[in-house]
Amino acid sequence: MTTHIVWLVIRLNKIISELAEYNQKNKSRQVFAVTAYEKAGELTLAELKKRVKSHLLNGLRSHSQLASLSQMHERLINHALTLIENLENRQQGIALFFQFNAEKLEREAPKNLKNVDDTLISKIVPLYVEPETHIYVGKIFDFTPMFRYLRMTPLALIAQVENQQAEIFLLTGATIKPLVKLENKHNEPTAKEYREIHRPNKQGMIQHGTGEENVARRQISANKVFLDEVGVEIEKTFKKNGWKNLLVYASENYRPFIERWVEKFKDATQFPPLVEYKFFKEKNSLKEDALVRLAKYNKEIIKNNFSQETENFKHFVSGWKDVANAVRESRVQKLYISLDQTKKRPGYILNHELPYSYPVNEAKKVNNLLPWLTQAVIVAGGEIIAAHTLEDSGKYQIAAKLRYSE
Repeated sequence: MTTHIVWLVIRLNKIISELAEYNQKNKSRQVFAVTAYEKAGELTLAELKKRVKSHLLNGLRSHSQLASLSQMHERLINHALTLIENLENRQQGIALFFQFNAEKLEREAPKNLKNVDDTLISKIVPLYVEPETHIYVGKIFDFTPMFRYLRMTPLALIAQVENQQAEIFLLTGATIKPLVKLENKHNEPTAKEYREIHRPNKQGMIQHGTGEENVARRQISANKVFLDEVGVEIEKTFKKNGWKNLLVYASENYRPFIERWVEKFKDATQFPPLVEYKFFKEKNSLKEDALVRLAKYNKEIIKNNFSQETENFKHFVSGWKDVANAVRESRVQKLYISLDQTKKRPGYILNHELPYSYPVNEAKKVNNLLPWLTQAVIVAGGEIIAAHTLEDSGKYQIAAKLRYSE
């Protein structure tokens, strides 16, 4: 699987959808799923492998039905370590997903463990935000943390526009990459430069006068033409790579007309473009400023959306019972979850997929209801917003915007 930065971030939702399909298909009594999130950025390969091995082993041994299957443990862990060794770019962390038939993996040793009927299906994904260690062993994959990392992974085009030139960068996670540099061929000399060029000669003669007002008018026209050229390059890059955000850093002389210029991009981005009147000589300084602004803006957008949605009480519910009821009925358009939880939330699952927050006849108890809720929302075509702190989602641990009221 390719680990190209842009491909990964844009396609991550597709990977989640694919894994959600595996959750739906394989409901055999002996089919289990393991989800593992690990940090990787500052670790050596040996340290990462040791860490993954330890956590996977503890997770498998903690599951009552899998604890004694030592052959299966060894084969699954060895396969995980091979995936890590073959991953070209680990970035800040990794996510590992395994689905396997426990009996077959314990009894047999396939020549190729990957994608052999239902013996073992596996995926490894590099993450651009450092994850907290999280191991989930159960009947389905746990996507809950992934939605937080999707939200926190900055993917943006940055355009820095000054008098002489413009440069376009791609920001992905902690990586900033220059894409295009454009020279401003339309640039006019400033009034000061113009006076210097046309200062009196030794005979005290001025050939053309200063013409400062004409220079200012020509410069405004030149700036607009140059911005249009920058806009064409941004649109080309969008068609090629896509983006979630657009940040524009511009010189002050662009202020009178740049706000209208960015309007053309607002429908192509996840959030309205941000404009700042600053200039950074150092690429790393530009990156750090962009990361701070994106994080703050992202959080504000989520808060504002959440606040607006809570105002429509007919289409909003909160709390585990009401949310689970709405999920069962496929009424959830957007699920808000807080990841700042110290305890797993137990629940009950009926017919392999219907989540309940309370016991019902023939329903099976599960240690953590949240993976089942996220799975059901994905299958029903809903959106999931994972907030790491309670401040992001108000006073609720879980809440939902509904497609319609009861």
